Amino acid sequence: MASANLQNATGPVKVNINTINTRASLSGMMNSGSLTLKEPIYAQVTMTPELSKFLLGEVNPLSITEIRSTNPITIEIQPQGFVLPVIDFSFKKINIPYARLELGQISCKNEGNLNLALSLLKSVQLTQNQHLNLWFTPIDFSLRQGTIDVDRADILVAETFDIALWGQIYPLKDNVDMVLGLTADCLARAFNIKNLPDDYVLQIPMTGSLRDVKLNTGKATAKVAALLALQQADLAGGLAGGPTGALFGKFINKLGALPLNDRSTPPAKRPFPWEKNTPAKQEPPQNAPAKKTKPKKAHFKKGDKPLKQVFKLLK
Repeated sequence: MASANLQNATGPVKVNINTINTRASLSGMMNSGSLTLKEPIYAQVTMTPELSKFLLGEVNPLSITEIRSTNPITIEIQPQGFVLPVIDFSFKKINIPYARLELGQISCKNEGNLNLALSLLKSVQLTQNQHLNLWFTPIDFSLRQGTIDVDRADILVAETFDIALWGQIYPLKDNVDMVLGLTADCLARAFNIKNLPDDYVLQIPMTGSLRDVKLNTGKATAKVAALLALQQADLAGGLAGGPTGALFGKFINKLGALPLNDRSTPPAKRPFPWEKNTPAKQEPPQNAPAKKTKPKKAHFKKGDKPLKQVFKLLK
């Protein structure tokens, strides 16, 4: 149902859609051919394979071709600053300061950059699965002057790996400049890299055209190798001359200034939906004796300088 009372392309506009697969509402005002909003736009869409193929054919940083969802996908657009030129349409003049896409839990084909990421994480079993379950945090984004700016969204892949995604999309230039992030939890599960700060994220560039985004696997492999080398150097007591195992976590906090990460990492929006039902960690009593663990032995040749080798690896 739609209604409008326009004079000289100016007047109120109302739209309500209620079908089997879609529910949406819009209440706005046309001003000289441009639509503004009185209230937020809310839409719920049931994702079908046909609809997903259409949407993913336009912008697709993960390079997947099909998604399924048992629950409706929700889109919310706030009215503040919203402008949509209708009569004299120009993509560059669209202004959407705040929008949110909630995918929730979906299933997708195991392919493209998602499959490449699992290969990097040495997860042979998951790479062989035909389909994967993904659990998304809400995706906040904006559109200004033809640029889509996507805030950080975290994704739990196959109930195992927490990865992150953020960056910019330039539809008019047919270009994507995004980052796939491997979180500290993901790195610990995949490579047993421990003592990383909870908010640490290893960044992997994702660039290319809208329909062909490339994951920089070479840089990803080098960065993971660098982290492993740093940890081994620290365990051997060779990192800045510090005590064994004492400096790795502190040192890694400063890596944002090194080539290991090319840009600042946006903060995560916690709690993640998959964390809400997780029981709180039990802290040991204050007077409990510390648990003794045997330090791991690192194997280095005589005369090796692990930290110097790491910096060479980062270049």
